[in-house]
Amino acid sequence: MEQNVLRPSPRYRLFRRQDLPQLEELFKSFAPEIAGLRSPRLYEALVKDAVSNRDIVVIVAEERSSLIGFNMTIIGRRRFIRNFVLGHPLLSLRIAAAKILKPRREPAARLPIGAMSPFVSPGNSGRSWKDASPEIAKILWTGVREEYRGRRISSGIGEHLLRVLKDRGVRRVDVLVDPWNLPSVRLTRALDFRIERRRGRLFGSMDFVKKTEPSPEET
Repeated sequence: MEQNVLRPSPRYRLFRRQDLPQLEELFKSFAPEIAGLRSPRLYEALVKDAVSNRDIVVIVAEERSSLIGFNMTIIGRRRFIRNFVLGHPLLSLRIAAAKILKPRREPAARLPIGAMSPFVSPGNSGRSWKDASPEIAKILWTGVREEYRGRRISSGIGEHLLRVLKDRGVRRVDVLVDPWNLPSVRLTRALDFRIERRRGRLFGSMDFVKKTEPSPEET
């Protein structure tokens, strides 16, 4: 008779230096497009920079000492780009060239408007992914190993990330989501992001409410 083995709950935490080999391998296995480029050298540079650069926040999901998912987020887009260009000039040139040569995304060409209506917020906030205040964080990527999907691990990573960002004084978090990636769209909405359409993609933003001291009447 087959026994039912219960899986342990994943542990969510900040990335540490000793995670470097596992995180690099995990990043390369997902091969996401970041800044218009899919490049192992880019993934290696970002992971190594995350060790010493507090503007790069990496949250990992760990189970039995193995990394099974992670999120990478940057704080202060303009400052991050400046430091990245100074530290990786040749790689930065590759990114610039890739953006120039990449075909322009067709506005709303693949946007399933009807399917997205339940997720899209009314009105227009006037916000943009290019907003670069040092108090704004940008989510670059979230990924979970395929065999671990369906266990709400992305939700756990996202919730832990938001707590870390709030503790670091971030006032707003932005994310771009492809509309055909329904699990990511649902997760973005479940985390209480405001979602708007942006040229065939979905743009999500969230404000952290600044905690105020209680009034004398409340004490």
